[in-house]
Amino acid sequence: MSGDKMEVELAEEKMNSMEHSEQHYFK
Repeated sequence: MSGDKMEVELAEEKMNSMEHSEQHYFK
């Protein structure tokens, strides 16, 4: 179970980092 939670947290971090990168490009 803990392994799945780790994957979810990593996925959320990736999404957040991707969103930040996109914001930089659009600006």
